[in-house]
Amino acid sequence: MGSCLSTPNAIKEDFVLPPSIQSQQSTNREQLMDIVKHPQLSILFHKYLKTIFSNEILSFFMDVEEFRDIEELSARKAKAHQVISKYFSRDSDTEISISSEDLEKIKANVATCPTEMFNKVQQHVFLTLVDDCLPNFFQWELYTSFVSDPLTRRVFLCGVRRTQSVNQLIRYSDKQSLAIAT
Repeated sequence: MGSCLSTPNAIKEDFVLPPSIQSQQSTNREQLMDIVKHPQLSILFHKYLKTIFSNEILSFFMDVEEFRDIEELSARKAKAHQVISKYFSRDSDTEISISSEDLEKIKANVATCPTEMFNKVQQHVFLTLVDDCLPNFFQWELYTSFVSDPLTRRVFLCGVRRTQSVNQLIRYSDKQSLAIAT
């Protein structure tokens, strides 16, 4: 049994950069949305976020999107407590820094748990990805090698699957696109 590197069809060789990334006139927001939708670049972007210790922001997106999908109030409250504990506790390994005012507003909403209670923080995190992480990702040595060298792509992608957090970010990006279009 050969490895995926030696199996001819294991990794598609038809790698094409999304048009927004090729264009100098696209916004970072458009580029981020295209990256998270791209099966290969999304994996690479997630890996990049891990190297800069920012992968918790993708996890935050995933958890907030799950929270929004919960219809039953008691289950949504439990998820809200989980999100607060995981991302806004000082002793958490996945802490996301927010103002004490924003944290108090979130905590005040736990009783009613509106689906938009994390919107302000999620928007801030999204803008951090767009404005801070993405430009540096394009300068990352593995990214530049990945887009220019088929062997680098094959080695990197051998056996790698897109993570759930990246899939959640894709859903968020799709929602943002719809909101912008309307």
